[in-house]
Amino acid sequence: MTTTAAPDAARSAAFVEKLKATYNAGMLTMMINLGHETGLWEALAQGPGTSAELAQRASLSERHVREWLGSVTVGGVVEYDAASKTYNFPQEHAFWLTGPRYTNLAPMSGMVMGLAQRLDDVAGAFRNGGGVPYDNYRPHFTHSMDVLGRAKYDELLVKVYLPSAPGLIERLSIGVDVADVGCGTGHCLNLMAAAFPASRLVGFDFSSGALELARAEAQRMGLGNVRFDVADVRHLPTDPGFDVIFAFDAIHDQADPAGVLGRIREALRVDGMFFMVDIKA
Repeated sequence: MTTTAAPDAARSAAFVEKLKATYNAGMLTMMINLGHETGLWEALAQGPGTSAELAQRASLSERHVREWLGSVTVGGVVEYDAASKTYNFPQEHAFWLTGPRYTNLAPMSGMVMGLAQRLDDVAGAFRNGGGVPYDNYRPHFTHSMDVLGRAKYDELLVKVYLPSAPGLIERLSIGVDVADVGCGTGHCLNLMAAAFPASRLVGFDFSSGALELARAEAQRMGLGNVRFDVADVRHLPTDPGFDVIFAFDAIHDQADPAGVLGRIREALRVDGMFFMVDIKA
């Protein structure tokens, strides 16, 4: 005869609290995204204000702003002074949700929102096998990735990241053949093309929509040493090869990361260099 031990009441209660916190955080993520999309975080960063004052700053409906403020106050993002009926955005919080700096993490909420919209597709893949086509995630995913990376690379790519690799700046300055795998909207490659006009750069991505944005930006910047080709980077061209190959936040997205890395190795010339930036998670 098999006996089942009684559930641990304390463990059960702790898990319920964890679930509540998880669901509350999910709701708060939506509110963070709403504040980002409507400009409310920037309005709050200007200084304390009532719901009416904040709505006026952001040119929004006071009634809706008031409800949103209630949510982000209960969520611990904003503080409320009942005596003056004003809301305050602590500078320690505002630092991470406002401004053009790469430290503005508000756009990450948009990434979560976009992925959530495809849950039905993912559930279908669980039932039927296969996967969800990348096009199903466009243009939202393309836009989110561009927004999340743009400020970071504007500030850090040429001044911090590239000098961290010995000899890389010298190579790029003299002029070498460069590839960027999974280049997306091509902002990193355009930044390098502008900084190193003697080098010849090509970006590869399978999203034609993203590459259209990359080409448009290159044209606006007046760049003549960069181009963008639609390609599956598992079949990266290996002849005549490249002197330097970059991968910015792209390898972890590949269906076959090891296969792509192997192809990159084949495409590098004998003294070639591979430079990868990716998430530490």
